Amino acid sequence: MERQPAGRLAAISVAAAIGMLLLLQACFGSWRLATLSLLTPLIAVAGGVLAARIAGGTLWLGSYVGLFAVFGIAMRNGLLLVGHYRRLEHDEGEAAAPSVVLRGSRDRLAPLLMTALSTGLIALTFVVIGSVPGQELVHPLAIVVLGGVIAGTISTLFVVPALYARIQRPSSAGDPATATLAPTP
Repeated sequence: MERQPAGRLAAISVAAAIGMLLLLQACFGSWRLATLSLLTPLIAVAGGVLAARIAGGTLWLGSYVGLFAVFGIAMRNGLLLVGHYRRLEHDEGEAAAPSVVLRGSRDRLAPLLMTALSTGLIALTFVVIGSVPGQELVHPLAIVVLGGVIAGTISTLFVVPALYARIQRPSSAGDPATATLAPTP
């Protein structure tokens, strides 16, 4: 029996997520940071699906394209933020989690908001236009993108910094290059 296209897409998506988790773990050397980096795009996709459900629509081809776009945008934003935190720790010697998170978040705030604002405004335009003839694919895509960008931005600005501060703990020697990641008591 042959799989349905939606089932095949779901299987491929799960395999891709596992592959990305493995690549992120290899990049960061930490399962916690890899999971944290994958959290933002998953929240963004959930926000996109929720937006489609609230709008009364179902997931169509345009919606799936929107979900992939939202996943990519949220992944990029989350990776840039976590990477910036790591760079502050290793290259510039920042050692305390709160100072790394505050400085890193302040440094990345404008680029994150500009990405979200520009993408969100473009999507909002097509949401407002509605599902008129010729826009049958674009309207569901725009709804998913708008919901996903909102959820992904909130996740990147609030969830990622809070969780990063929670799991980051410098080593007792004070060398940020050898910092271990563990929950703080």
